[in-house]
Amino acid sequence: MEINRHLFAAYLGMIKSGYDLMDMNDPIVIFVCNQLASLEFDSEILDYFQYAKTNRIRVNPYYPRGSDLSAACFFLQHPFEEYIAFLRGCESLDTDDPQFLAWIQKLPDILQQIENHVAFPPLWYDYEDMVTNRFSTTDKQIAHLNQYLSASSFASDTRIVFAPHLLQSKFLADFALVRQTLYVITGNFSISSAIHEYLHTALKPHRPQLAEILRRIPLSSFVDMDAMRALGYLHGDSAEHLGHTLEECLVRSITGILDEASNTERYRSMNHESGFISVSTMMERLASLPWSSMTLPDIIEQITSFI
Repeated sequence: MEINRHLFAAYLGMIKSGYDLMDMNDPIVIFVCNQLASLEFDSEILDYFQYAKTNRIRVNPYYPRGSDLSAACFFLQHPFEEYIAFLRGCESLDTDDPQFLAWIQKLPDILQQIENHVAFPPLWYDYEDMVTNRFSTTDKQIAHLNQYLSASSFASDTRIVFAPHLLQSKFLADFALVRQTLYVITGNFSISSAIHEYLHTALKPHRPQLAEILRRIPLSSFVDMDAMRALGYLHGDSAEHLGHTLEECLVRSITGILDEASNTERYRSMNHESGFISVSTMMERLASLPWSSMTLPDIIEQITSFI
């Protein structure tokens, strides 16, 4: 587990600038917001974080800049080019946006201003202590999960690190892949969320195979196209965009099988209602296969070919 100081500082700025998606029933969030109410930030800071609001998607008006801002906090000690490569791998809409790129490069200076505020250190240490206490048993869960995944058909060189982030919406889970470390950025550690993000890294090298599948089978056989566009999973009609959406479908299907603690029926229903109409059938197909002894390309082919 890693509680990221820069991420905390960034979302103090976000909240002071109007962000209100956090869980105001959470006592830690209530504490932070009460302390934050009496702090004054320069207008430069407030103006900076207001840019994160795009209103592109109704359920998350900060998409995609809020997520890309969170990820950036984990790249501050690395070359900027690595962050851009990460965004490009995620097919973020921000990747080739000159305004966004100019904005995000100012982040270190803005964070330094916040972290230099006289009231920041005590608030940060209180938050860090409370979050550490809340998730005191999580390390064992993550160690077990890393061991389990490294021995599975979906093994990669990536290790999972939980990055608690209570100041964003409790319904969101973001991630940052920094070299071989996958930071799962969310307000509550979830085996399902960790597996989900890990599988994206495992499937990434197999995107050419997904493109080949989509030359034979239309994406509409796997998902509700209108729902994908409305929820931000499909940004265009290029082969890359279509492949990214199929990858999301596969990730959800495999996660449903690997996370044995989940409520399977509820999980299938939730995905179907969200527009991932083939997830339930893919899960049934995967459950019938000896997947633990199969290669990932074979698994992909087997659970998509019946559609």
